[in-house]
Amino acid sequence: MRVWDWPAGTTVATIEVGKHHVHGIAVSPDGKMVAAAVGGTGLRRWSLPDRRELPVIEGAGMARGVGDQSRW
Repeated sequence: MRVWDWPAGTTVATIEVGKHHVHGIAVSPDGKMVAAAVGGTGLRRWSLPDRRELPVIEGAGMARGVGDQSRW
């Protein structure tokens, strides 16, 4: 999965999610976190400054999309 700075046209982060499909991604309003609905693994989150994976959001199950970032 790649996170881009769209206006600059540059890659901000490349994050390995395995061989699963990514169904949706979102970046937090402050640009410090990315979340992805990853098939087979639920809703996963990463800290963008260090690309460290954060705990999986409980109850996300088989997430197929990412919604309101204020609830992360």
